[in-house]
Amino acid sequence: MEALLQILWAWIGSLGFILIFNQRSLRLLIPGSLCGAFSWAVYLLCDMVFNMGSFLCSLWAAVFLALYAEVMARIIKAPTTVFIGPGIIPLVPGSLLYYTMTHILQRSWRDAIDFGLRTLSCALGIAAGIAVVSALGYILRKIKNKS
Repeated sequence: MEALLQILWAWIGSLGFILIFNQRSLRLLIPGSLCGAFSWAVYLLCDMVFNMGSFLCSLWAAVFLALYAEVMARIIKAPTTVFIGPGIIPLVPGSLLYYTMTHILQRSWRDAIDFGLRTLSCALGIAAGIAVVSALGYILRKIKNKS
């Protein structure tokens, strides 16, 4: 039940992000906000079922996010960033960054380094997942255009 609530909150957070940045077109509102819920569901699946670390959970969630964004961009004829922006919001390691900064201010250097490395691993997983899918999409489009 808790996982479903988390997915619901991820959807609401993504929806709010879309509304704040004036993407009020109905054709983009629902698929764009679902992107955040789906990416968080993949993260939870990797974490709870497969017991992966934060890097791999972030990586696979970002890979799914980027694939979803590429597919929806082709279907709806919109830029992929319309879907990646809201979809990435639930994946951003905000609490880890908060604890990193808190421990820095408290001069608790071991804990700051621990949380900082975890924050960095999540951020690298997100960046790597999106970069790999975007690069593969670019290569496939180039191959398709040549033939």
